[in-house]
Amino acid sequence: MEKMKELILDGTRIEALPDSVGRLKNLCLLSLEDCKSLKALPDSIRELSSLQQIKMSGTNLRGSDSGSSHLAASAEVSFSSSGQLLGLSGTNLRGSESSTSHLAASAEVSFSSSGQLLGLSGTNLRGSESSTSHLAVLAEVTVSTSKLLDLSDESRKALKHLHLADTKTEELPNCIKRMRNLEELLLECEMLRVLPNWIERFSEKLTKLEVSSKDLEALPDCIGSLKQLKKFSLKCENLQALPDSIGGLEILDHLKIESANLKALPNSIASLGRLQYLLLRCTSLEALPDHVGELKELEHFEVWSDSLIALPDSIGSLRKVSILKLKCPNLEVLPDSIGDLESLLFFEVRSHGLTYLPNSIGSLKRIQYLLLNCMNLEALPGSMETLESLKDLKLHCNNLMVPPDFIGRLENLSLDLSYCKSLKYIPQLPSSLLWLDAANCTNLRKTSDVSHLKALENLNLKGCKLLEDVPGLEHITNGLEVLGVPGPCDLLGFCHLSDDFKRRVLKNKEVTFESLREFEMSGSVVRGSSTGPQQLHFMLPRLPFSWLRGAQLRLGLDKVVSPVHVAIMADDTIVFQKIVEVEGTTIELNLGEESFMNTGEGKGEHCFTMQVTADVTELQDVMAILQYLSDFRFLSQILY
Repeated sequence: MEKMKELILDGTRIEALPDSVGRLKNLCLLSLEDCKSLKALPDSIRELSSLQQIKMSGTNLRGSDSGSSHLAASAEVSFSSSGQLLGLSGTNLRGSESSTSHLAASAEVSFSSSGQLLGLSGTNLRGSESSTSHLAVLAEVTVSTSKLLDLSDESRKALKHLHLADTKTEELPNCIKRMRNLEELLLECEMLRVLPNWIERFSEKLTKLEVSSKDLEALPDCIGSLKQLKKFSLKCENLQALPDSIGGLEILDHLKIESANLKALPNSIASLGRLQYLLLRCTSLEALPDHVGELKELEHFEVWSDSLIALPDSIGSLRKVSILKLKCPNLEVLPDSIGDLESLLFFEVRSHGLTYLPNSIGSLKRIQYLLLNCMNLEALPGSMETLESLKDLKLHCNNLMVPPDFIGRLENLSLDLSYCKSLKYIPQLPSSLLWLDAANCTNLRKTSDVSHLKALENLNLKGCKLLEDVPGLEHITNGLEVLGVPGPCDLLGFCHLSDDFKRRVLKNKEVTFESLREFEMSGSVVRGSSTGPQQLHFMLPRLPFSWLRGAQLRLGLDKVVSPVHVAIMADDTIVFQKIVEVEGTTIELNLGEESFMNTGEGKGEHCFTMQVTADVTELQDVMAILQYLSDFRFLSQILY
């Protein structure tokens, strides 16, 4: 018990904590929320030397001896964004005027933008007007500019972590420059226009700097003097340039830049020899520095740009990069050197301009995840058949008509071809395939025989409106956990799935779905008058009656006039029907609590259909979900 780190007693009827709670020397979190009967906290609570957070919202604690004064040993006192002390908000806790002075040893105290001490706002806790002056040994403070000025000199000098959150500040107050012990400085100031030159005063201790501003356009040259800086984040949409001195941040390992106006990076950025993480979310960035390959320690590299059309050849020198994400819609080409990224495990490319891949991509021997969201990519190079480590291949390519044959030779693969709208046929797939998602391939008509896919767990073909058949599906249903198939998708109830498919898969008494936890199928809509009754039909595979009895039904219906008639048939016999009122656009029914008609439940599995009849003013998308409550199995259907 003494090794316990969290003690959560929320909602219990406990009246008092035993004195022995003080023995829990490793306890970090004590949560007593909604303990209405709790009358006091023991004095031994101050012996919890590792305690970081205590929560008491919803209690009725009263009195100066209730433990509020013992929060001094807490490593962290947390506050909500609404200005309430987490752990005291919503309580009637009252203490002596000096109570707030006991927060002096806290590692974090927050102030609201209006200058109120968070932790008093919203509670009945009372303190003296000078209570903030007792915050002498604070390590961290979140504060507005106005309240920062109220801190004593002693408090400012002791600060190690300052989070300035102020929507109106245009210039940093000079008192910050006297905070020589700052290790982390977070500036969340939308109207901040400039970083002062005196920021170089923090060169010996500042390790983390984050700046968020809509008006900041440039950084001072002295930014490069912050020799201890390890993490640097700029979220400044109007930032237009970075100084060359940024290359002087010798031990920087994390750099994140978000800007809508930054068009270029200084060449000096290649001097950041210890950089491990680089995120450039800069929509106007036109090029990367030619020497970006000199970032020898880089492991995670992410570029978001609408203006980037090419990458420098030196990118192939990033031999330690394991994650590379290129979200650049106008990128036209990948350099041959991309194949030199010997440590690459995760590669994501999102581009409308990319029409081909270099053969060198087949040299990425360690790659495990490859996502190509490239609508104009028409083919993949044959060299990719050597990617033996590839486990997850996602091809969202609008112009891809037929997947390459080498896919059939990749082992233990998960294959995602969803939204390949030119795809007409899926060729032979590897017997070890685990996942096949071809949802919304609107021109897909047929797949190769899938009877050998004994390891397949997920097969999603919903939204494939022209699909006629999936040969062999009836032989692998026992192992399927997720199955999605198209049904009638238009207002005439028209369906391309052949009668032979329905007979072999959905109605066949010899076909079972023992492992099924999610089934998705389009429903048909029978045309009625424009404002009259519409019937929505759902056809389900053969399932045990107990599965249905353990399900929850949710219907999402737009433009529907209440009430709605819901009927479920088992082998063409009505087993359940009910008239339901629509609340908003949703109907929810827990079928386990509803009355079913006698169906011969013990006779095994049934072929179920469901019919929903409703008056609609305008036919729109309709969603129905059957959720198996005992283990959160889902049965989802989308109507088009």
